[in-house]
Amino acid sequence: MRKILIAIAFFIELFSISKWNSCWLFKDFFYFTPKMLTARVIDAINLNSGAPVLLIHIMHNKIIYFLWGSLQTQLEYWDVRFLQVFIGVIGFFGIMFVIWYLLTSLRKNFYIWLLIVFYIIISFVEAFFQPNIVYFWKLVIFGGLLELLSLIGLWQFLKPKSKEHYLFIVFLLVISVCALILFPLSYQSFCLKI
Repeated sequence: MRKILIAIAFFIELFSISKWNSCWLFKDFFYFTPKMLTARVIDAINLNSGAPVLLIHIMHNKIIYFLWGSLQTQLEYWDVRFLQVFIGVIGFFGIMFVIWYLLTSLRKNFYIWLLIVFYIIISFVEAFFQPNIVYFWKLVIFGGLLELLSLIGLWQFLKPKSKEHYLFIVFLLVISVCALILFPLSYQSFCLKI
C-alpha cells in the first residue's frame, strides 16, 4: 500500500511541475540584483523624509538591505505558496515530513542533508548569479530535488504503517488533485509566461 501511495504522489508532483513548462523564467522576486538593492535603499530613504539624517543612514544602508534582501530572496524558494504550487500539496507536506524526520531522528541521514544543501546552493546560484541555463533544465533540477525530498519524507512518514498515516496521505492526495483541478493557473503568479 505504501508503494502505491508513493507512486500516486510521484505522478501528482510530476504533473504539478509539468505545468511550469509554459513559463520561461521565474518572477523577479526569485532574483536579487544590485539594481534591486539600490532601488530598495532609495525607496526607503525617500519614504523617511523629514527624519534625522543620521537615523536614516543607520537604518537604510546597503549592508542591511543586502542581508535582508538576500534572506528574503532565499526564503522565496522555501515559501509555502511556491512549494504548494510547484510540487503540489502532497509534495509540500512531503518536504515538511523530511524536515521533521531530520530534526527528530536519532540517525541523521547524510544523503538527505546533502540534497537539502544542494537545493540551497542551487537556489543561491539562481537568485544571485542568474546563470544562463535553459528554463527547462532549471525545472528539472529544482523539481527533481524537491520531488526527491518530498518522496523521501512521505516514505518516512508512512514507515510506521499506521492506519491514520495512510488515511492522512490519502486525504492529502485528494486535496492535491482537487487543487490541480480547481486552480490550474496558480503557477502563473510565480513565473513569466511565454
